[in-house]
Amino acid sequence: MKTNFLFKRGVSPVVATTLLIAIVIALAGIVFIWAQGFVQEGVHKRGEPIERSCDSLNFEADVVPESGSYTLEINNRADIPIYGFVVRVLGEGETLIEELPPTPVEPGASLRISLATLDLTGISELTVVPILLGRRGDSGNEAFICPDRTGQGVTLL
Repeated sequence: MKTNFLFKRGVSPVVATTLLIAIVIALAGIVFIWAQGFVQEGVHKRGEPIERSCDSLNFEADVVPESGSYTLEINNRADIPIYGFVVRVLGEGETLIEELPPTPVEPGASLRISLATLDLTGISELTVVPILLGRRGDSGNEAFICPDRTGQGVTLL
Protein backbone atom coordinates (compact mmCIF):
# COMPACT_ATOMS: atom_id res chain seq x y z
CA MET A 1 0.00 0.00 0.00
CA LYS A 2 1.31 3.40 -0.95
CA THR A 3 1.15 6.26 1.49
CA ASN A 4 0.49 9.69 0.20
CA PHE A 5 2.76 12.14 2.03
CA LEU A 6 0.71 15.07 0.87
CA PHE A 7 -2.08 14.25 3.28
CA LYS A 8 0.05 13.78 6.41
CA ARG A 9 -0.33 16.49 8.97
CA GLY A 10 2.66 18.31 10.50
CA VAL A 11 3.06 20.52 13.56
CA SER A 12 0.74 23.48 13.63
CA PRO A 13 2.31 26.93 13.10
CA VAL A 14 1.34 28.02 16.63
CA VAL A 15 3.12 25.07 18.24
CA ALA A 16 6.16 25.53 15.99
CA THR A 17 6.38 29.24 16.85
CA THR A 18 6.04 28.50 20.58
CA LEU A 19 8.81 25.90 20.39
CA LEU A 20 11.11 28.30 18.53
CA ILE A 21 10.53 31.05 21.09
CA ALA A 22 11.19 28.62 23.97
CA ILE A 23 14.45 27.46 22.35
CA VAL A 24 15.61 31.06 21.78
CA ILE A 25 14.83 32.02 25.41
CA ALA A 26 16.70 28.96 26.71
CA LEU A 27 19.73 29.76 24.54
CA ALA A 28 19.68 33.42 25.61
CA GLY A 29 19.64 32.32 29.27
CA ILE A 30 22.58 30.01 28.74
CA VAL A 31 24.58 32.75 26.96
CA PHE A 32 23.71 35.26 29.71
CA ILE A 33 24.86 32.93 32.49
CA TRP A 34 28.04 32.12 30.55
CA ALA A 35 28.82 35.81 29.88
CA GLN A 36 28.38 36.78 33.55
CA GLY A 37 31.70 35.10 34.26
CA PHE A 38 33.46 37.61 32.00
CA VAL A 39 31.82 40.74 33.36
CA GLN A 40 32.78 41.57 36.92
CA GLU A 41 30.41 43.62 39.00
CA GLY A 42 31.99 46.92 39.99
CA VAL A 43 32.63 48.30 43.45
CA HIS A 44 30.11 50.94 44.53
CA LYS A 45 30.01 53.63 47.19
CA ARG A 46 26.89 55.63 47.91
CA GLY A 47 25.07 53.95 45.03
CA GLU A 48 27.52 55.04 42.32
CA PRO A 49 30.75 53.58 40.94
CA ILE A 50 33.53 54.09 43.46
CA GLU A 51 35.72 55.80 40.84
CA ARG A 52 33.39 58.82 41.07
CA SER A 53 33.86 58.94 44.83
CA CYS A 54 37.62 58.85 44.26
CA ASP A 55 37.34 61.83 41.90
CA SER A 56 35.40 63.86 44.49
CA LEU A 57 37.94 63.28 47.28
CA ASN A 58 39.58 66.32 48.80
CA PHE A 59 42.41 65.68 51.22
CA GLU A 60 45.74 67.19 52.16
CA ALA A 61 48.87 65.12 52.69
CA ASP A 62 52.15 66.31 54.14
CA VAL A 63 55.27 64.53 55.34
CA VAL A 64 56.99 65.91 58.43
CA PRO A 65 60.43 64.82 59.66
CA GLU A 66 60.20 63.49 63.20
CA SER A 67 63.08 62.05 65.27
CA GLY A 68 65.04 60.43 62.46
CA SER A 69 61.96 59.25 60.58
CA TYR A 70 58.98 60.76 58.80
CA THR A 71 55.33 61.12 59.73
CA LEU A 72 52.54 61.40 57.20
CA GLU A 73 49.89 63.96 58.16
CA ILE A 74 46.49 63.58 56.48
CA ASN A 75 43.59 66.03 56.59
CA ASN A 76 40.34 64.74 55.05
CA ARG A 77 38.38 67.77 53.78
CA ALA A 78 35.83 65.76 51.78
CA ASP A 79 32.53 64.33 52.98
CA ILE A 80 33.72 60.78 52.21
CA PRO A 81 35.56 58.65 54.79
CA ILE A 82 38.97 57.41 53.62
CA TYR A 83 39.76 53.82 54.58
CA GLY A 84 43.54 53.88 54.16
CA PHE A 85 46.45 54.93 51.97
CA VAL A 86 49.01 53.60 49.54
CA VAL A 87 52.37 55.36 49.34
CA ARG A 88 54.16 55.28 45.98
CA VAL A 89 57.82 56.13 46.34
CA LEU A 90 59.52 57.09 43.08
CA GLY A 91 63.16 56.08 43.18
CA GLU A 92 65.80 55.89 40.47
CA GLY A 93 64.41 53.45 37.91
CA GLU A 94 61.93 51.84 40.28
CA THR A 95 58.70 52.54 42.11
CA LEU A 96 58.11 51.22 45.62
CA ILE A 97 54.45 50.73 46.45
CA GLU A 98 53.68 50.40 50.14
CA GLU A 99 50.14 49.91 51.44
CA LEU A 100 49.92 51.39 54.90
CA PRO A 101 47.88 49.55 57.54
CA PRO A 102 44.16 50.46 57.33
CA THR A 103 43.79 53.79 59.10
CA PRO A 104 40.32 55.28 58.51
CA VAL A 105 40.06 59.05 58.35
CA GLU A 106 36.53 60.34 58.83
CA PRO A 107 35.30 63.45 56.98
CA GLY A 108 36.81 66.59 58.50
CA ALA A 109 39.29 64.62 60.61
CA SER A 110 43.08 64.55 60.62
CA LEU A 111 45.48 61.68 61.13
CA ARG A 112 49.20 61.10 61.66
CA ILE A 113 50.82 57.91 60.33
CA SER A 114 54.42 56.93 61.02
CA LEU A 115 56.49 56.10 57.95
CA ALA A 116 59.27 54.52 60.00
CA THR A 117 58.86 51.22 58.13
CA LEU A 118 59.72 52.87 54.79
CA ASP A 119 63.29 53.43 53.70
CA LEU A 120 63.10 56.98 52.33
CA THR A 121 66.85 57.50 52.03
CA GLY A 122 67.62 59.59 48.96
CA ILE A 123 63.91 60.04 48.14
CA SER A 124 62.69 63.56 47.55
CA GLU A 125 59.08 62.96 46.54
CA LEU A 126 56.32 60.44 47.08
CA THR A 127 52.65 60.11 46.16
CA VAL A 128 49.90 59.36 48.68
CA VAL A 129 46.94 57.54 47.08
CA PRO A 130 43.71 57.02 49.05
CA ILE A 131 41.90 53.72 49.56
CA LEU A 132 38.11 53.77 49.87
CA LEU A 133 35.81 51.10 51.26
CA GLY A 134 32.98 50.15 48.92
CA ARG A 135 30.58 47.30 48.23
CA ARG A 136 30.62 44.72 45.46
CA GLY A 137 27.07 43.40 45.14
CA ASP A 138 26.06 41.33 48.15
CA SER A 139 29.58 40.14 48.92
CA GLY A 140 30.26 42.80 51.53
CA ASN A 141 32.84 45.54 51.88
CA GLU A 142 35.89 45.70 49.66
CA ALA A 143 38.89 48.03 49.74
CA PHE A 144 39.45 49.95 46.49
CA ILE A 145 42.71 51.74 45.69
CA CYS A 146 41.88 54.97 43.89
CA PRO A 147 43.66 55.81 40.62
CA ASP A 148 47.02 57.59 40.88
CA ARG A 149 45.50 60.81 39.50
CA THR A 150 43.58 61.23 42.79
CA GLY A 151 46.75 61.00 44.86
CA GLN A 152 48.67 63.87 46.44
CA GLY A 153 52.31 64.47 45.58
CA VAL A 154 54.39 65.21 48.66
CA THR A 155 57.91 66.63 48.76
CA LEU A 156 60.17 65.44 51.57
CA LEU A 157 62.05 68.12 53.47
